[in-house]
Amino acid sequence: SALLRVLAGLEPTAAGHARLDGVETGLFDPVQLRQSVAYVPELPEFLPLSIEDNLRLMNPVASEADIQSACNLAGVMEDIRVLETGVGSNRRFGLAVNMGLIDHDPQPGFLKRVALARGYVRRSGLLLLDGPERHLDPEGEQALLRAIEELRGTTTVIVATDRPQIIRLADRVIWLEGGRTRAEGPSSAVLEQLYAEGRVGQTLAEQ
Repeated sequence: SALLRVLAGLEPTAAGHARLDGVETGLFDPVQLRQSVAYVPELPEFLPLSIEDNLRLMNPVASEADIQSACNLAGVMEDIRVLETGVGSNRRFGLAVNMGLIDHDPQPGFLKRVALARGYVRRSGLLLLDGPERHLDPEGEQALLRAIEELRGTTTVIVATDRPQIIRLADRVIWLEGGRTRAEGPSSAVLEQLYAEGRVGQTLAEQ
């Protein structure tokens, strides 16, 4: 989590070095750095604006098709379509619903999937996901796995997770414990090591 915040330009490095494309993150203009990456925190926050406007905060020039594509990728578009708030002239539907009027998840994992859609809509070359599977229902987690696969080859995705189903999708894994590297390498090799040490089950390690 701390590493992702450093890469996103939200925190300075306390020790060591963090580089993007070989350049120290501290040499970037902080605003430019934050605008060049897409970061989805574990506990996302929203402004009291419409769902669409909250997504556009990540990409002000996003088209309607871009917004819908990001929501579909996050597996949340169908849930958004059935949303309805207010009465009379204040009645709002779908993407026009104000996030401030949604005081709980209308569906399990809804808010997290909206946050993921907000990350996807930026169309950045670097996507940082902090615990993206947390607070998701099984359907939302399957959508997350499909999204990571779909972004492969076009977007560098860095994920902070301990979920084997997500780890096995990675080209390279660094397993940290207490701030130190415990295992590093291709996902299959790391999962095999974690299984041997009793950290994951055999079925998950072999998937």
